[in-house]
Amino acid sequence: MNYLFNAINVPFWQGIVNRLPRTIIVAVFGFIMLKISLFGAKKLFKILKLPRDFSGIVASIVNAVLWVILITVIFTQLGLQYLAIYVTGYTAILVFFLSAGAAQLVADLISGFFLAGDKNFKTGDSVTCGEDKTEGTIESMDARKTRIRDKNGKLHVIPNSVIEKKEWIVLATAKELRDENNK
Repeated sequence: MNYLFNAINVPFWQGIVNRLPRTIIVAVFGFIMLKISLFGAKKLFKILKLPRDFSGIVASIVNAVLWVILITVIFTQLGLQYLAIYVTGYTAILVFFLSAGAAQLVADLISGFFLAGDKNFKTGDSVTCGEDKTEGTIESMDARKTRIRDKNGKLHVIPNSVIEKKEWIVLATAKELRDENNK
């Protein structure tokens, strides 16, 4: 590994130690920028009036991409350009194999996007869905699963692809439930 710093005749570890203060500053600044970017993206989704569930899924994907970029920048600052290239390359390969080999995961993610974008399937709605015809209120949705709380207080976690493949019935919207409770 000494070949990384041979051009400036600095031993490998001494080069890393010399770059460490600047790398820490870059890492802290990058972390702050990551959080600000994520906050800004969420505000943009709100301004664009994107469905909350859909924006949550997109925000989690954006967060993962920003972390890979930050880690790559940190390795580059340490003078480990080759490692940075490997990390980004292996991340791309890993994403490819996960998408090719994990059909259920991909189906859940795609179904999550469709469900989050559907105007008739929202957090707070009372629904019947899934293979076992689970009836309850949608508590939350993420990229892979929907959480439904039944009348007995039990939480049912159902993969989005199962909901999307099967028939689902909206028993009452969140607005209708609020109006009913206010009477």
